[in-house]
Amino acid sequence: MHNGVTTLLHPKTQIALLATTYLTTLLAAWFFYPAVWHRTFLDGLQWRWATARNQAGRLLALGLLLGVTMQAVTHFITPPKTLPVDDFFRTQADAWLITLFGTIVAPIFEEVCFRGFLVPAFAIAYDWLTMPRTGQTRTRWQRTATLTPAALIFSAVLTSIFSR
Repeated sequence: MHNGVTTLLHPKTQIALLATTYLTTLLAAWFFYPAVWHRTFLDGLQWRWATARNQAGRLLALGLLLGVTMQAVTHFITPPKTLPVDDFFRTQADAWLITLFGTIVAPIFEEVCFRGFLVPAFAIAYDWLTMPRTGQTRTRWQRTATLTPAALIFSAVLTSIFSR
Protein backbone atom coordinates (compact mmCIF):
# COMPACT_ATOMS: atom_id res chain seq x y z
CA MET A 1 0.00 0.00 0.00
CA HIS A 2 1.40 3.36 -1.03
CA ASN A 3 -0.37 6.66 -0.24
CA GLY A 4 -3.59 4.78 0.51
CA VAL A 5 -3.51 2.92 -2.81
CA THR A 6 -2.96 -0.81 -2.91
CA THR A 7 -0.47 -1.88 -5.52
CA LEU A 8 -0.46 -5.38 -6.91
CA LEU A 9 2.64 -7.29 -7.85
CA HIS A 10 2.94 -8.31 -11.47
CA PRO A 11 1.06 -11.58 -12.10
CA LYS A 12 4.27 -13.43 -13.00
CA THR A 13 5.82 -12.31 -9.70
CA GLN A 14 2.77 -13.45 -7.75
CA ILE A 15 2.77 -16.83 -9.51
CA ALA A 16 6.50 -17.25 -8.83
CA LEU A 17 5.98 -16.45 -5.13
CA LEU A 18 3.07 -18.89 -4.88
CA ALA A 19 5.03 -21.61 -6.68
CA THR A 20 7.97 -21.07 -4.32
CA THR A 21 5.65 -21.30 -1.31
CA TYR A 22 4.04 -24.46 -2.67
CA LEU A 23 7.38 -26.13 -3.37
CA THR A 24 8.78 -25.18 0.04
CA THR A 25 5.68 -26.52 1.78
CA LEU A 26 5.80 -29.82 -0.11
CA LEU A 27 9.51 -30.27 0.60
CA ALA A 28 8.95 -29.57 4.30
CA ALA A 29 6.07 -32.07 4.33
CA TRP A 30 8.22 -34.65 2.53
CA PHE A 31 10.67 -34.60 5.46
CA PHE A 32 8.29 -33.74 8.32
CA TYR A 33 5.66 -36.42 7.74
CA PRO A 34 7.98 -39.47 8.01
CA ALA A 35 9.76 -38.00 11.02
CA VAL A 36 6.52 -37.67 12.95
CA TRP A 37 4.39 -40.58 11.72
CA HIS A 38 7.04 -43.17 10.78
CA ARG A 39 5.46 -43.62 7.35
CA THR A 40 6.67 -42.35 4.00
CA PHE A 41 5.06 -39.22 2.63
CA LEU A 42 3.66 -41.11 -0.37
CA ASP A 43 2.12 -43.74 1.95
CA GLY A 44 0.41 -40.91 3.77
CA LEU A 45 -1.14 -39.54 0.58
CA GLN A 46 -3.11 -42.73 -0.09
CA TRP A 47 -4.26 -41.63 -3.53
CA ARG A 48 -6.86 -43.88 -5.12
CA TRP A 49 -6.34 -43.52 -8.88
CA ALA A 50 -8.86 -46.28 -9.69
CA THR A 51 -11.61 -44.45 -7.79
CA ALA A 52 -10.84 -41.18 -9.56
CA ARG A 53 -10.88 -42.93 -12.92
CA ASN A 54 -14.22 -44.59 -12.12
CA GLN A 55 -15.76 -41.24 -11.11
CA ALA A 56 -14.19 -39.16 -13.90
CA GLY A 57 -17.41 -38.93 -15.94
CA ARG A 58 -19.46 -37.75 -12.99
CA LEU A 59 -16.80 -35.28 -11.92
CA LEU A 60 -16.51 -33.79 -15.41
CA ALA A 61 -20.30 -33.54 -15.71
CA LEU A 62 -20.48 -31.82 -12.33
CA GLY A 63 -17.75 -29.36 -13.35
CA LEU A 64 -19.57 -28.51 -16.58
CA LEU A 65 -22.88 -28.12 -14.75
CA LEU A 66 -21.31 -25.78 -12.20
CA GLY A 67 -19.67 -23.74 -14.98
CA VAL A 68 -22.96 -23.37 -16.86
CA THR A 69 -24.76 -22.49 -13.61
CA MET A 70 -22.22 -19.75 -12.85
CA GLN A 71 -22.63 -18.33 -16.35
CA ALA A 72 -26.40 -18.27 -15.89
CA VAL A 73 -26.13 -16.57 -12.49
CA THR A 74 -23.70 -13.92 -13.76
CA HIS A 75 -26.16 -13.14 -16.57
CA PHE A 76 -28.46 -11.63 -13.90
CA ILE A 77 -25.72 -9.80 -12.00
CA THR A 78 -24.13 -6.67 -13.40
CA PRO A 79 -20.41 -6.82 -12.66
CA PRO A 80 -18.35 -3.68 -12.06
CA LYS A 81 -16.65 -2.18 -15.12
CA THR A 82 -13.17 -3.03 -13.84
CA LEU A 83 -12.01 -5.67 -11.42
CA PRO A 84 -8.60 -6.10 -9.78
CA VAL A 85 -8.33 -9.51 -11.45
CA ASP A 86 -8.29 -7.76 -14.85
CA ASP A 87 -4.68 -6.78 -14.14
CA PHE A 88 -3.77 -10.46 -14.33
CA PHE A 89 -4.85 -10.61 -17.96
CA ARG A 90 -2.84 -7.73 -19.44
CA THR A 91 -0.98 -9.97 -21.87
CA GLN A 92 -1.74 -13.30 -23.46
CA ALA A 93 1.22 -14.89 -21.66
CA ASP A 94 -0.10 -13.67 -18.28
CA ALA A 95 -3.54 -15.06 -19.06
CA TRP A 96 -2.14 -18.48 -19.98
CA LEU A 97 0.11 -18.51 -16.92
CA ILE A 98 -2.78 -17.67 -14.58
CA THR A 99 -5.04 -20.20 -16.30
CA LEU A 100 -2.54 -23.06 -16.10
CA PHE A 101 -1.53 -22.23 -12.55
CA GLY A 102 -5.13 -21.84 -11.39
CA THR A 103 -6.45 -24.97 -13.07
CA ILE A 104 -3.54 -27.38 -12.62
CA VAL A 105 -0.85 -26.37 -10.13
CA ALA A 106 -2.95 -24.76 -7.36
CA PRO A 107 -5.63 -27.51 -7.22
CA ILE A 108 -2.99 -30.27 -7.14
CA PHE A 109 -1.17 -28.48 -4.34
CA GLU A 110 -4.39 -28.04 -2.39
CA GLU A 111 -5.30 -31.69 -2.78
CA VAL A 112 -1.84 -32.84 -1.72
CA CYS A 113 -1.81 -30.56 1.32
CA PHE A 114 -5.37 -30.82 2.55
CA ARG A 115 -6.65 -34.18 1.34
CA GLY A 116 -3.41 -36.04 0.79
CA PHE A 117 -1.35 -34.84 3.72
CA LEU A 118 -3.53 -33.30 6.41
CA VAL A 119 -6.42 -35.80 6.28
CA PRO A 120 -4.12 -38.82 6.83
CA ALA A 121 -1.99 -36.90 9.35
CA PHE A 122 -4.99 -35.90 11.47
CA ALA A 123 -6.48 -39.39 11.12
CA ILE A 124 -3.24 -40.99 12.27
CA ALA A 125 -3.07 -38.56 15.19
CA TYR A 126 -6.71 -39.32 16.09
CA ASP A 127 -6.05 -43.07 16.02
CA TRP A 128 -2.89 -42.61 18.08
CA LEU A 129 -4.62 -40.50 20.71
CA THR A 130 -7.66 -42.77 21.00
CA MET A 131 -5.98 -46.20 20.93
CA PRO A 132 -5.52 -48.24 24.10
CA ARG A 133 -1.98 -47.92 25.48
CA THR A 134 -0.87 -51.53 25.14
CA GLY A 135 2.16 -52.98 23.42
CA GLN A 136 0.01 -54.93 21.00
CA THR A 137 -1.99 -51.92 19.79
CA ARG A 138 1.15 -49.80 19.53
CA THR A 139 2.82 -52.46 17.37
CA ARG A 140 -0.27 -52.73 15.16
CA TRP A 141 -0.37 -48.93 14.81
CA GLN A 142 3.30 -48.82 13.77
CA ARG A 143 2.97 -51.62 11.20
CA THR A 144 -0.26 -50.75 9.45
CA ALA A 145 -1.41 -47.84 7.35
CA THR A 146 -5.09 -48.67 7.95
CA LEU A 147 -7.05 -45.83 9.51
CA THR A 148 -10.32 -46.13 11.39
CA PRO A 149 -13.51 -44.67 9.90
CA ALA A 150 -13.93 -42.41 12.94
CA ALA A 151 -10.42 -41.01 12.39
CA LEU A 152 -11.10 -40.34 8.70
CA ILE A 153 -14.40 -38.60 9.45
CA PHE A 154 -12.78 -36.48 12.17
CA SER A 155 -9.89 -35.46 9.93
CA ALA A 156 -12.12 -34.77 6.91
CA VAL A 157 -14.28 -32.41 8.96
CA LEU A 158 -11.24 -30.72 10.52
CA THR A 159 -9.46 -30.13 7.20
CA SER A 160 -12.69 -28.88 5.63
CA ILE A 161 -12.83 -26.23 8.35
CA PHE A 162 -9.18 -25.26 7.68
CA SER A 163 -9.60 -25.07 3.92
CA ARG A 164 -12.29 -22.40 4.12
